[in-house]
Amino acid sequence: MAFDINLLPDVVRRKKERKYLFSTLYKVGVAILILGEIFFGTSYYFYSSKKVEFEENNRALEEKKSQLLALKAQKKKGDDLNFRLVSIMDILEKRRNYSIFFSKIKPLIPQGVSVFQYSIDENNSIILSGLSDNYAVLADFLSAIVVDSKNKGSLFKDVALSEVSLKKDSGKISYSMEVTINDMVLKDEHD
Repeated sequence: MAFDINLLPDVVRRKKERKYLFSTLYKVGVAILILGEIFFGTSYYFYSSKKVEFEENNRALEEKKSQLLALKAQKKKGDDLNFRLVSIMDILEKRRNYSIFFSKIKPLIPQGVSVFQYSIDENNSIILSGLSDNYAVLADFLSAIVVDSKNKGSLFKDVALSEVSLKKDSGKISYSMEVTINDMVLKDEHD
């Protein structure tokens, strides 16, 4: 009994089907691999470019921060200088120019009167102390200040003799007087 078995064509046919299936799967796999490579390459390029851009932005930000800190330091120095300038201007505005007093009082002191001590109080008064040869020259000194105080814009407002005594050992007159001054003249003259 002989059986007729045709095994070769089924095997060949299956081989061809497998070859076609493997070929198709290979082509699909290669296509997926290529698409994956393209996607990965594009993603990597995008990531790299964004990373570089991010680093550049961070560098620029750090540079701006350092510039801002430098500007803050400059602003602080400027504010300090401005404060000093305002303080100096305020001091100069409020200061009294006492050299004016000395230049105005010197021509009024007659021969025979000496001034040894000057003291200034908060009430725009200057206390003068010294010696005089006699009462007459001391009276001339007081009169000269009173006459000058009558002039418009005079530095002197008033004068009052606060103490007078005769020194027995020298025969001189010791005196102390309070001269009230016009504070605005001391302030205005230095401008």
